[in-house]
Amino acid sequence: MIQIGNFGVLIVGYARAKNVIEIIDLAISAGIRRIYVTLDAPKRDSEIRGQQESIEKKISEVNKTNGDVQILSVRHSSNVGCSANLLVGIDWAFQFEENLIILEDDCIPSLGFFDFVISAHFYLISDPAIWITSGTQVFSEIADNTAMLSKYPVTWGWATTRAKWREIKSALLFEESNLNSFNKPDIGLIERIYWKAGARRSYAGYADVWDIPLAVCFLRHEKFALLPSDSLVTNRGDDKYALNTNIKSSGIGIPTGKFHEIKSSPTRSYEIELATRNYHYRIRKIFLITTFLHRLIDSIYFKILIRDRQSLISRWKNASIINHNL
Repeated sequence: MIQIGNFGVLIVGYARAKNVIEIIDLAISAGIRRIYVTLDAPKRDSEIRGQQESIEKKISEVNKTNGDVQILSVRHSSNVGCSANLLVGIDWAFQFEENLIILEDDCIPSLGFFDFVISAHFYLISDPAIWITSGTQVFSEIADNTAMLSKYPVTWGWATTRAKWREIKSALLFEESNLNSFNKPDIGLIERIYWKAGARRSYAGYADVWDIPLAVCFLRHEKFALLPSDSLVTNRGDDKYALNTNIKSSGIGIPTGKFHEIKSSPTRSYEIELATRNYHYRIRKIFLITTFLHRLIDSIYFKILIRDRQSLISRWKNASIINHNL
């Protein structure tokens, strides 16, 4: 049986030094021995530089005082945004690991999350339809103490393997130039517009998100996330550093629940998927209007006033990182 020592942990950071330090301590308490930290470059902000210095100090202390744990860290030479920072970081960490847990700096895991990753690993590697293990369950009252599969990935604390990441990466790169062909018959018109419009804005660099393109990849390739019965990660993405979430966002601040061992092969939950669509992503008819408004704003504000906008794939492929451990 796989052990937690067979996993590395990637922490994707920018500021939030307190959160990153807490995640490092929790990972070590769970038995993790290899931790990777990727930091995006500050945007001429002395406070952010101070936060990152605190993170680097913590890394140095652990490496000097804990001979059982190794923390590797890299920093981008220029600001690439949270999405590219995450994607580049995953590529980097998978140079060293076969199995990886990914935690952004607003996602605080419970110790039960690491137990769930171990419990779910057999199903992750044995079922080609499962791409990731997720640590977040927004609708625990529906899950009713049972782990289940969802076609919608929730990446607030997640894990995957190097082989699965290759598939995901290939799908993400493919989708950039093939969004027009995304036309799943089991998805309604309004939902297709939602995903295609959101992914187009992400790829073009209008919105710094990567989870919308990821969801499109899941839907096109009919892949699933394995979700726990209770949320095992708390998202604290309602602070001043948040880009895409706030206190009113679905799932923010949900307290962690209890880890339940997976006792039988997880099955797909259509009820969870419906709730995720309606109440987490909040896909509504009004989105047709907001899509038009976004296109108008993008064409005026970004194309005229922001001339150095770079696409997500460009920032991903061309990122330059500095290894702090050399």
